[in-house]
Amino acid sequence: MECSWSVGLMEDFAKPCADCGAPVAELSAYLGYGGSLCSSCTAIRIRSEEEARDSVACARCGRVTRQWTRETWRNGVEYCVECLKELEAVWRAENCCMACGAPVEDWGARVFPPERIQARDEFVKAGKVAKRFVCRKCFEAMTRKKFGVFVARSLNARTPLLRRMSSLLGVGGG
Repeated sequence: MECSWSVGLMEDFAKPCADCGAPVAELSAYLGYGGSLCSSCTAIRIRSEEEARDSVACARCGRVTRQWTRETWRNGVEYCVECLKELEAVWRAENCCMACGAPVEDWGARVFPPERIQARDEFVKAGKVAKRFVCRKCFEAMTRKKFGVFVARSLNARTPLLRRMSSLLGVGGG
């Protein structure tokens, strides 16, 4: 048999949770929500508020993602992982050699292959990149020629263009 004073005592100290209706003792009520939520409902609300604060839309596709699924790209903007992979692939296609994949910063070291080779490239076919290039080392290895204008060591071995330039300038014996 229960004492009537203990039941009345619990009714005085217990309030129902505003979300689930479970009894909440005065001592375990969380003050941030007016003391009317149980511990599990408070944890759920805190987690949803953290998600709302941390969730941001991707700048490219608009997908809402959390902090651990976003990364900052070269321009300082945060993108989702899928968009970041695609942007990185396009950047590599624009700034890296077709043959060896090495990044080439110097525009003078870039050689653009003919259109028939460009047409076979997957990024040019898809329209993501206008033109691809090969680096100087790969060009020399493919064609087995030195890169640039040929300059002969002796006067007899000069090309017609250099012979004519030297005669116009009055340099050399040609």
